[in-house]
Amino acid sequence: MKRYRELYDRDQIAFVTFHQSYGYEEFVEGIAPDLQSDEIKYKLRDGAFKRLALLALSEGVKKVDDFDSRWMTLSAKAGDTGFNVQSKERKDYILTFDGMRFALSGNTEYPSIARDKLRKLWDQFKDRDLKELTSKDFAEHVQNFTPFWTVLNAMKELPEADVRLFSEPGQLPLTELLELAKESLAQPEALDFSNARRYVLVIDEINRGNISKILGELMTLLEPSKRLGDVQAMIVTLPSGEKFAVPPNLYVIGTMNTADRSIALMDVALRRRFRFEEMMPNVSVIVRSLLIHFEENYRDLSEENLLFVNVCVAVFEKVNQRIRFLYDADHQIGHSYFLKVKTLNDLQFVFLNEVIPLLQEYFYGAWRKIALTLANPYDDKGLPRRKDLPAKHHVISCTKLEEKSVLLVDDEDYEDQYEFAVSNEFMRDYPKDDSDLLSFFAGVAGVRIEELKKLDERFKEIEVMLDSTSEVEVSGEENDEIQRTRLAMEVNGKTYEEPYVPRFFEAVLSDVFQHASPPLPYRRSSRHFVSRDGLHPDGKAAIRPIPIQTPNGIVIVEGNYGRKDALRRLRELLTDMGISHRDPV
Repeated sequence: MKRYRELYDRDQIAFVTFHQSYGYEEFVEGIAPDLQSDEIKYKLRDGAFKRLALLALSEGVKKVDDFDSRWMTLSAKAGDTGFNVQSKERKDYILTFDGMRFALSGNTEYPSIARDKLRKLWDQFKDRDLKELTSKDFAEHVQNFTPFWTVLNAMKELPEADVRLFSEPGQLPLTELLELAKESLAQPEALDFSNARRYVLVIDEINRGNISKILGELMTLLEPSKRLGDVQAMIVTLPSGEKFAVPPNLYVIGTMNTADRSIALMDVALRRRFRFEEMMPNVSVIVRSLLIHFEENYRDLSEENLLFVNVCVAVFEKVNQRIRFLYDADHQIGHSYFLKVKTLNDLQFVFLNEVIPLLQEYFYGAWRKIALTLANPYDDKGLPRRKDLPAKHHVISCTKLEEKSVLLVDDEDYEDQYEFAVSNEFMRDYPKDDSDLLSFFAGVAGVRIEELKKLDERFKEIEVMLDSTSEVEVSGEENDEIQRTRLAMEVNGKTYEEPYVPRFFEAVLSDVFQHASPPLPYRRSSRHFVSRDGLHPDGKAAIRPIPIQTPNGIVIVEGNYGRKDALRRLRELLTDMGISHRDPV
């Protein structure tokens, strides 16, 4: 989220959610009331997609032309309060700017001065002596000579030093940047996106909106071949009359949950314009979150902490395995539920308030399936079918409702029934004792506590460096020394620099795995190995591995990496993997 906030503050990323009420007006453009006006007025408002596309488009503009620079310089100087200007007849006026247009105020009120009309006059008369011009010269473009002549003259008299301040796109205010992007479509061949920054629009629940209603004619522009810079690039005219195109540096990411609504219901025309990537529940994300939590807060990975990691992993994997068996893969619980879990009481809270209610929705009225999912099934007599359940109590309880006791008669139309519910033992006494909760979740995982402890082999050798390689608070000379000895390496043409070993390894290896095509397989040499689960082929745990988070999951890198030999060891590892690398120049 830190990276997201940084990009959001720089207007490089935007987030919207599609729903049935969402439309073209919110996404592209529409008419909205002017809340700043005392009168009932409406104005054109850019939607989320159009606004971000224009910002991305402005990256292709390499230099602001003279008119735009002067317009923005004058508008900044005028502002709301205005400043004094003189007409050709040497009458004094106050020039103001309302964010869109200039206006003159004095003894005579004139209409506002529009940018498009002023540009035409500037292009025609910028090299002429304005004092020689008359109303006849302006008649082809405007009827009001005095206000347009006065503003043109004010623009020409601006100091060059002030104009240069607005000569680069990166120096412009946001509103002017958007206007600059719109005007750039008049000469699309002059745009250059070779070094343009990337912009990202994230659309949540993309399958829930009415695509035709939201995108309209812009659906075609999403295709790579129809974007600016391609030989088949298209520029369309929006309902407002403005020209619009999609730049190549705008990326659209859509998210959807196939458990909520079938993917088949998504508009086929939209589907073929996107590349689909399945994001399944990932247990390595949970492991990584817990390892970081214990390292940052307790500075150790004790047996107790590692046991808790194993409990979370076993419960998560087993519950999802049963959901796949009883329902389907689309309805598995996501790893996000477990990211806020740091203790057994947290795990109990998540189960009571999120996981079990979700199962009740999945298996509505089918409590026997819920009991099966949580590993404590009951037979037709309401008795536990698992005699070896390693829990003092069941998460799901079953109570027999005898016909005579409930109805007080023996009615041939009814039989004894069984009532299922979350057991009182699991719900009450929150927070519960860890030993009780451990037995509950061992039961859900379907293994005994002793077996959970044996699973520690997967993690017990993980050694998070807590000396100078750790990211701890330092100050003064110690911090200066760390900064002077920053680790640096050029890998695949990209330079990496970090003062701390874990962050350095993570930065390098996450990129290596992310850009590998096809994904890098398990590799091993006589010195090092990389695998996705941290295990040797013979099933034994790696010796002194370091966990590295990558887009493909956790990568375990063998070796105890101190500052002195970190670079040497990484060079050997990259060589074994066939990755190009060298010391930075």
